[in-house]
Amino acid sequence: MKIAVRAIIIHEKKALLVQHHGRDFFALPGGKIEEGENLQAALVREIEEELGVTPEIGKMLYVHEFCYPGGDMSIEFFFLVNNGQDFKGELKGSHTEAEIAEISWKNIYEKLDIMPRYLQFDLPQIAKKSYTKETQYRTEF
Repeated sequence: MKIAVRAIIIHEKKALLVQHHGRDFFALPGGKIEEGENLQAALVREIEEELGVTPEIGKMLYVHEFCYPGGDMSIEFFFLVNNGQDFKGELKGSHTEAEIAEISWKNIYEKLDIMPRYLQFDLPQIAKKSYTKETQYRTEF
């Protein structure tokens, strides 16, 4: 089972998304947890490696379980990042070139090719700080 963390970074009605090499969709930045790390430490490390900025970790918004054909599973924890303004300008971490094909700010009010798909509908509420739901648990097959 893979356990990963993802950052929801929003600034000026745009979400920061990444496209990994070999993928045909965008995702939120983040990655796998290493042995001995807690969720927040893993997210800080991943964002610093991918984007070169230290995130201010906020509330956990989602826990998403992916069930793949053949029985493989992954669980991803999605956290709000409170310092989206710090991610403007050129973003480059120690692993950017090796892992990331494209980094892009996408308008949250337009159709996004993002995984998981339900995020597109929640991002406007999250940006307005009107997202008041408890942490959501989702399963996708």
